[in-house]
Amino acid sequence: PAGAEALPVDGAYERMAEAGFGYGPVFRGLRAAWRRGDELFAEVALPEGVEADGFGVHPALLDAAMHAAILAGGERETMIPFAWTGVTLSAVGASAVRVRIVRLGDGGLRLDLADPAGGPVLAVASMVGRAVSAEQLGSADPLYGIEWAELRNSAAAEDSWALWEDVSQSSEPVPGVVVLDCGSFVSPVDVPSGVRVNVHAVLEVLQAWLAEERFAGSRLVVVTRGAVAVGEGSLVGLAQAPVWGLVRAAQAE
Repeated sequence: PAGAEALPVDGAYERMAEAGFGYGPVFRGLRAAWRRGDELFAEVALPEGVEADGFGVHPALLDAAMHAAILAGGERETMIPFAWTGVTLSAVGASAVRVRIVRLGDGGLRLDLADPAGGPVLAVASMVGRAVSAEQLGSADPLYGIEWAELRNSAAAEDSWALWEDVSQSSEPVPGVVVLDCGSFVSPVDVPSGVRVNVHAVLEVLQAWLAEERFAGSRLVVVTRGAVAVGEGSLVGLAQAPVWGLVRAAQAE
C-alpha cells in the first residue's frame, strides 16, 4: 500500500507463540503485512491443500486476517475475538485475501477483506477482543465435566408431572413438571438429518414453552437418550447430543 511501512513476518508465528498465541499449521496464513498510521494491511492465504469450500469464509483464513494486528500490537496480553458488530459477507470460497484493519477509538478493530482482484469478501464494522493471559491459555487445570452417580431407591417425585405431548394438546392446568422425551422423536438413519430433527423439535418446544403464560409456574425437563456418556465404555448418540448444547444456551439466555 502507498506510503505504508512493511512489517517483518519471518518468524512471526514463533513470536506470537511466545505471547500466548499458539497456531497450528492450517492457521499460519499471514504472508505479508504493512502499517500506515492507524491502518494495518495484510495478505493472508490458506495453506496449500486446505479447501475453502463449505464456508462463507474459512475460519483459518478469517483468523489469519487478524494476525497483523497481533504482530503490530506488541501487547503483553493475549487478545481473543469476543464481540462482532456489523458483519457483511459479500463473497464465499476465498482462499486468499487482502486485509485492511483500522484500530477504533474503543479498542476494537474494523476489518475489510477483499480478494486478490480487489472484490469485496467480508466487512466487519467492529471486532472487540477480550484479554486472556498466556497462563490461562496454557493452564493444565482440568476442564469442568459432568460426573454421573447411580440413583438408588429414589422416593417418588413430589411434583405432579406430565408429558409435553399431552400438556401441549390440553387446556387442563399444567402440572409442576413437564417432561419432553427426546427419545420419542422419529430420527432419520443418517446422523446429520437426525441432528436437525432433534434440535429443531426441541427448539420449537422451548419457543412454545416461553411464549405461553400458562407454563410460567412449571418446569420443563428435557430427557435425552444416549446423548452423553454416563460411564466408562458407554457410547454417545450424536443425533441427540446437540440437544444439550441447545438447552444450555437457552438457559444462559
